[in-house]
Amino acid sequence: MKNSSFKKELKQILPLVLSYAADFYKLQESKNPKKILDEIGWKKFADKCHEGFKLAQSRIVDNLIEIEKEKTLLVAQLKQARRNRNDKKIKETSATLKNLSLQKAVFEELANVIVWTIMRMDRVKIKSFMQPDMHHKSLLTGNIQSLIETATCYNKDPNKFALITDITSCVGMGDLIIIDTQKNEWFLTEVKEGKVNDVILKTLSKGNLDIAQNYLLSLDDRKRAKKFLKQFKRVIDQNQKSSEALKYNKTGTGKDLFTGRHKQMIDLTNLVDEKFTSLVFQALDKLYDQSKKNELYFPFDCGVIGLIQNPTMARTWDFQHFIYHAILHPKSDCAYVKYKPKNITVFKNPEVASHFKEITSIPIYNLKSKVFLFTHEPVFFNIPTKQAIDLFTNKLSIYIYFDLNEFFSLCKKEKLKPSLENYEKSVQGEPKHVRDNVVKFGDKCLTYGTKDIRVEFMHGLLFRVVYEFQTAQSVIKQMKGMIKYLQAQKRRPRY
Repeated sequence: MKNSSFKKELKQILPLVLSYAADFYKLQESKNPKKILDEIGWKKFADKCHEGFKLAQSRIVDNLIEIEKEKTLLVAQLKQARRNRNDKKIKETSATLKNLSLQKAVFEELANVIVWTIMRMDRVKIKSFMQPDMHHKSLLTGNIQSLIETATCYNKDPNKFALITDITSCVGMGDLIIIDTQKNEWFLTEVKEGKVNDVILKTLSKGNLDIAQNYLLSLDDRKRAKKFLKQFKRVIDQNQKSSEALKYNKTGTGKDLFTGRHKQMIDLTNLVDEKFTSLVFQALDKLYDQSKKNELYFPFDCGVIGLIQNPTMARTWDFQHFIYHAILHPKSDCAYVKYKPKNITVFKNPEVASHFKEITSIPIYNLKSKVFLFTHEPVFFNIPTKQAIDLFTNKLSIYIYFDLNEFFSLCKKEKLKPSLENYEKSVQGEPKHVRDNVVKFGDKCLTYGTKDIRVEFMHGLLFRVVYEFQTAQSVIKQMKGMIKYLQAQKRRPRY
């Protein structure tokens, strides 16, 4: 998809998923939006939101299908270029495929905005829809037309909204999420087609295995019989997972799909997420008002954010260079200042080359990459629409540096007894999903808690800071809440 077309689609879809109802009722222009909402009523406002979601879903589906078609053609071209050993064509096609993958993830993130909104920003409920190694099939090979037709049928009813889960990246079960504002309820449903699925669904709905057995006996091909049994098992697994998710959302207890262990919802509703999003908005306004400067850096309680217009690799290095001298090594000499490099030949100098290697190894997080992370709040909630469009059309970069030393000090101040432990020793014997989720700081990991209960600092908490713009203090409160819960249960965490 051309950058111009992609930008145009973002401009059309973002208001539909973020502010359609608010714009319709002119809430932002009102001095008392709460009064207007009280007069409108929850149902009427929700139905208007769903009206925007229905329009957005149609565009998202069309764009994802277009991207899938482009990717199919480009993959074939890439294979041919590799056979021909055409390095230039390989490089160009690979870059285009990478850009298409980003565009696909952005459209899925827009659909994630819908999920988070209809689930009322409840991250615990939303995470119950996720599965290990979750991914969706290509829309070109799935039963997308059946899903579109079924969703369209539901969406004719102004009291209902049907979301196609395959266009999201954060829902790994069910084909549709149905919201019914008349009954104030939601549910997951499967949409299957073909004779095999008809037999399976009839068997399950009537609870009569004879139906499946008779069909199986009628098959004279061993491969078809194996395929039927495989599909039967898959449908049962899907139904069980959907049932577990619904049970967990209603009762607060269920089975963890990642570990198979019993899990219980922890009530931390007294902890409100505190964010520095307003600071990001103010800084972006200031950056865009500046006529000459293209960069703006500002601190938050455990790090620094770098805003860069018209980003280049050199400007990314400038941000890392700033972190190196302002935070990590404030008293050290700078090889760049010493040798005043004017061209790339200066990198032949060992001192400059060593300094450059240190700078570029500083870990920073690119907000753009958040769209590939389906476990956290969508990025579009935390930056203005104009800047969000610029972010994904290469006119803006937002980098986040997480200051471990500052975070460590805050944890210490809050009596969380932080400690940096050897990573390999800390995760020894843990399953792979736990090892991968523990944040590595070099060869160390951060642990916290009490003398008897030690917890590793996980990516989930880190990403709340760097991708959701939650303050360190807010995350630390959540960490303390977890320790308090574990103390009450008299056990260490079971991931």
